[in-house]
Amino acid sequence: KKYAAFLASEAVIKQIPRLLGPGLNKAGKFPTLVSHNDKLEEK
Repeated sequence: KKYAAFLASEAVIKQIPRLLGPGLNKAGKFPTLVSHNDKLEEK
């Protein structure tokens, strides 16, 4: 599957570079920060 965007909470977004390493840079994408007040449809 292909995705247009990655969304992640603040707690998770800090762990992503350690878990995925340089794979995100190779893909040219990085997760967008989402807070509990944000509406996902707007992201």
